[in-house]
Amino acid sequence: MRRDGLGGLHQNTPSKVAHMVSIASHAAVSAVLKVGAANIPDWDLTAFLFGAYGTTGGEPIPFDQDQSDTCFAHSLSSGLYAAYARMGRTGLFLPSPEQIAAFTYALERPPPDLSGNIPILTDGGAELADAARAASMGIAPMKPPILGRFSDVPNQVQLPDGTLAAFPEPDEAGQQLAATKPALGPYSIPIDSNTLAVLDAAGVAGIPTWTGGPVGDGWQNLQPGAVAQPEPDGSGHAQLCAFRKTVDANGGINLATGVRISVAAPAGTRVRGILNSWGSWCSRGFGLASDNWVLSMWGLWPLAVKT
Repeated sequence: MRRDGLGGLHQNTPSKVAHMVSIASHAAVSAVLKVGAANIPDWDLTAFLFGAYGTTGGEPIPFDQDQSDTCFAHSLSSGLYAAYARMGRTGLFLPSPEQIAAFTYALERPPPDLSGNIPILTDGGAELADAARAASMGIAPMKPPILGRFSDVPNQVQLPDGTLAAFPEPDEAGQQLAATKPALGPYSIPIDSNTLAVLDAAGVAGIPTWTGGPVGDGWQNLQPGAVAQPEPDGSGHAQLCAFRKTVDANGGINLATGVRISVAAPAGTRVRGILNSWGSWCSRGFGLASDNWVLSMWGLWPLAVKT
């Protein structure tokens, strides 16, 4: 979803996710779960996201999708980078959101018409399942950022007849560089009574979780320190869950990056750190969300990768 509340993420088609298995079966996650849900500690992957940031005025700033419907591509790029950085992978590059989106849209392109004309790609949003499939085939380095914001994805353009201008095609260079495959596992986190424990076990194991679900005016206008609640009637938006912290006795949380955030919640409250793709929105691109916000998502995809 864009900041104007339009476009963005689509709900997953059931047949596209029928093969998914719970990340609870992953060896590293299973080991954490053995301590019991109540004993899983806070976790924080923000230190591994610095390489997925640009710089504006000397300050780190996350992706800004601006007027494009590519939240799924930007959040997946950040998540893949953090997952690889956490594993200590060498030769790491920031995946191109444009190429993730281009491959995603190409996979879902309608067939040629009766005259053999191949439809253009258009920026109309996607399902997490489609983007995961595209990225599992390979990723390419990010292109130079577009002037004025940190992203290589062009803004969506509506033509005078009301149709959308063509989105960039997957390029040959990107396909060649895509030989470095992220090998995403077929994992999800089912929305049930164990969701939060499994999400936190994945986080402790160093696996960030891609989130997809409804957000609305409350999320768009979220202020630093406020804790978001569910907005089930909102529009679909993909983001990245990067930490869980417990509010301390002084009313705040400390991140691994050295940043402290004052939180409008009682001491002992658990909050989730959600990395957005709206530039410097809220707290340097992060918003805080409640457990119930997480449980309101359409899908939770832990980004388990292999070196």
